[in-house]
Amino acid sequence: MFGTFVEELEEDRPRYGIVKNLGTFNPLKVAFHEWIGMFRDAFAPDLTPRERLNYLIKPPGWSHDGSRDTSETLKAAYLRRNPGEAGKPGLPSAGVEAAE
Repeated sequence: MFGTFVEELEEDRPRYGIVKNLGTFNPLKVAFHEWIGMFRDAFAPDLTPRERLNYLIKPPGWSHDGSRDTSETLKAAYLRRNPGEAGKPGLPSAGVEAAE
């Protein structure tokens, strides 16, 4: 859907997880924390109707003012810390930086 699928390679096993810890073991909060965050963003004051809708339909990390990390900026930061990983499935090639 977002163009993020890549074939899994045996020599490069995927690492799963979330970007930041939730700080709770409450199953309802774990299940719905992203939805709560999306609606909190969408109903913040001083947004246009288009910006409100975009918070609900744009890819993770999208913000009306560009102040948040998207998957592209997270990948670029990861490559700055781990340059040898460049070009692996799901990561851009060496020398390709995401817009920040």
